[in-house]
Amino acid sequence: MIHILEKLGYEKNTEDYYIHSEGRKFLSLGDIMSRGPKSLKTMEFFLRHVKAGLAYMIDSNHGWKIARWLDGRNVTLNHGDENVEEEIMQYEEKHGKANVDHLKQELKNFLLKAPSHYVLTQNGVPTLVCTHAGIKDEFIGKQSYDISDFCRYGDNEGLDETGRPIRKDWTINHKTSTLIVWGHDPKPKPLVINKTINIDQGVVFGGELTAFRYPEKEFVSVQAKNDYSSGRNNPLMELKKKRLNPPNIAKFINGYSVLTDVFGEIQISKEYVIPSIDMVSHFTVPIEELVYIPPTMSPTPSPSSLENYLEHPREVIDYYRSMGIERMVAEKKHMGSRGILFLFKDKEAGLKYVGRETLGVIYTRTGRRFFNEETEYKIISRINKGLTASDYFTKYGTEFILLDAEIMPWNLKAKELISSQYAHVSENAILDCSLLKNKMESAVGENKSLQIWLEEYEDKLANARVFREVFQKYCWEINDIDQIQIAPFHLLAHSNETFFDKPHTWHMEKNKEFSKMEYLFVETEYMVIHDTASEEEVIKWWDAMTSDGHEGIVIKPQTFISKSKGKLVQPAIKVRGRKYLHIIYGMDYLQPENLKRLKKRNTGKKQKLALREFALGIEGIQRFVNGESIERVHECVLGTLAMESDPVDPRL
Repeated sequence: MIHILEKLGYEKNTEDYYIHSEGRKFLSLGDIMSRGPKSLKTMEFFLRHVKAGLAYMIDSNHGWKIARWLDGRNVTLNHGDENVEEEIMQYEEKHGKANVDHLKQELKNFLLKAPSHYVLTQNGVPTLVCTHAGIKDEFIGKQSYDISDFCRYGDNEGLDETGRPIRKDWTINHKTSTLIVWGHDPKPKPLVINKTINIDQGVVFGGELTAFRYPEKEFVSVQAKNDYSSGRNNPLMELKKKRLNPPNIAKFINGYSVLTDVFGEIQISKEYVIPSIDMVSHFTVPIEELVYIPPTMSPTPSPSSLENYLEHPREVIDYYRSMGIERMVAEKKHMGSRGILFLFKDKEAGLKYVGRETLGVIYTRTGRRFFNEETEYKIISRINKGLTASDYFTKYGTEFILLDAEIMPWNLKAKELISSQYAHVSENAILDCSLLKNKMESAVGENKSLQIWLEEYEDKLANARVFREVFQKYCWEINDIDQIQIAPFHLLAHSNETFFDKPHTWHMEKNKEFSKMEYLFVETEYMVIHDTASEEEVIKWWDAMTSDGHEGIVIKPQTFISKSKGKLVQPAIKVRGRKYLHIIYGMDYLQPENLKRLKKRNTGKKQKLALREFALGIEGIQRFVNGESIERVHECVLGTLAMESDPVDPRL
């Protein structure tokens, strides 16, 4: 406890009080005694600080029991409460009966007077409620025996076979916008659901002691030095065993919020949650394996200032520089389909992490299986063989790898789209334009008005041929898995760590490392922007690449997570080439009147979605690596899928 106070910026003064330089105060959610090794010292600490107006403390189930025991009532001391009795006896031996009686009287009064909950207000409006085990909306700001009892124990429905209370989920009935912070029910990490936050991370069970800094809404935690429960009835261990239990859909179906480290709170509306639940129920890979959905990517925040361009690298570089970012990484954008590779060291590792014996899974941005099961097994087995031969899993001490990648050719997943919207359209356009052009050529003569039409159709025919050239660039016949290419651009996680602290140059070097282990993996070209000269080199590279029909590049800050003035910066921005955009905005999009209209496109909503989905993706992976429940991981995945249901111009 002292460690976390110091971490929060509190310092001990000459009178042994912990003072914050900004005048902050600390508030305990109760249970400051019993299982830990220094209950008496902790109670005295809070008694002094609350009396001095430097801290607050709430009533709790252990506090209430100790208060009644100190009052001489017939109370059975168990579940660690017996440790308090032992400490009191030791105190009496050292300081005598008179001193111990005085201390017991002070502590009894202190604990009995502890309020059931505190309400923090701003301009007279409740903004935060602090309670021990829970509270009903109608109880907030009121006091009674029933209210105190609910706040101490939460919503219970009897006892289980071990004699422990069966806890009901009171949070699903919280309907107001007031934030409720509570504890009592240990969870591995802070649990944010439906405008409530559980910050009991089971410190006495070897977990963490967590502080919630308000109004910043930041978490600060310290690791327990020991498991003080001696391994008996450890709820954190029980939760670990139940990690793969199905989520409670009732927590999500009416909308919910997710508190993320990098973005803060993200609201997921009911309107989009329901279709996403339906999708997960019927179409995606099993939710145990659906640990991450990659974010959408924003195009350039503003159109190109150049006359014949809609998108250009200059605007992206200027955007990042305006955010104070000087070093960027430009990566070639492969025209394929996004794929997530969740690959295990062996089938035993698969059983451990997702509940079935498997070497892994490959799925799309919508959570669907990328390949049929037979093809998937062949690809994953081959990759596993390559990684194992290179001793990858042993070298890095991991049981799985999670990769974000582009999988080619494009027609692997877009075959129907290519056939119906691109091949058919381009062939008909070329045929029609050719016929009209030939007829006008024979009829033009001295007719200048027909000459103008002829030039127009010559341009249209050229545009149609460019259209065909572009979509065919990344399409080829697949007769064997050898013809498949996988370009990983993010190594997201190993079983014991995430890699969001690594620069994008590191991720690109890992991409190169994978390409040397297995032929299916291909290397991605990239360049670093660090000054005017390198900026010009990247633009030349982009221009040459896109003139040859390639899609374009993605520009990212060198750091994986970047902020400007405390706010998250776009993690990646795509810059597509003039040729490629023919298949996005139409064959004739470069005609002046069309381009003028397109330059007024609004990318704001797409940018907001990209930031929120990025934050949800990071949060979900961190939770999975931390060993949190599938329900906790799933709320991030479901949130991203729900946001994808929010209609945005698909051409962006």
